[in-house]
Amino acid sequence: MDEPRQNLRFSLNSDAPEGTAIDSITGLLSWKPSVNQIFGTNTLTVTVTDDAEAPLSDSKSFSVVVLGPRISGITRDTSNNLKLEWTSVPGAEYQLQSSAALTLSPWQNLGAPVTATANTASTMFLMGDKTAEYFRIIRMK
Repeated sequence: MDEPRQNLRFSLNSDAPEGTAIDSITGLLSWKPSVNQIFGTNTLTVTVTDDAEAPLSDSKSFSVVVLGPRISGITRDTSNNLKLEWTSVPGAEYQLQSSAALTLSPWQNLGAPVTATANTASTMFLMGDKTAEYFRIIRMK
């Protein structure tokens, strides 16, 4: 046992993914991945160091796989209703959005947000007379 008791300091290695942060005192790690970091595996290395005269430290690396919602099914019925299904995290809230074009067009919310109850979530809406539309799923919380 070290005497006197040592204070610990936590840090991330310099190659940590953009947007990661660690509280140097509590070691609480936070990260909100960017769109470019979704669907990838990222390695994080955390180092903890004590404040002794001859400091001791240890580092541990671990992988984080970032999964975003991915549309897994689209069906259209005879009444022109479109059903979209996507991968989800139970308890997370998602908003389906659509746009007529991918460039410079505003994205419009389709219906109310959907709270997932399983590993997939879905919503249905009337497609109307549209023949083409782009869709995206936004995780709200």
